[in-house]
Amino acid sequence: MPAGTPEPAAAPGRYPYVHDMPPPRNDVVMTKDEQKKAEAELMALREHQEQQGGALEKANQIIRTDQKIDTRNQ
Repeated sequence: MPAGTPEPAAAPGRYPYVHDMPPPRNDVVMTKDEQKKAEAELMALREHQEQQGGALEKANQIIRTDQKIDTRNQ
């Protein structure tokens, strides 16, 4: 090495090298049954939110109707 070159760091760098890959996983991320259960829960949640959204829209229509009546009577 040329004179005046700094010594390499003793500790490894903050980021891994480009080709350093993590070891392969030993377990399966989700089983088919777990995936089906998660999908069913998400679909149930979506349906529940759609029902709430419908109720909210109905309430907004009632409020708009009431506001129209109020403005005519004033």
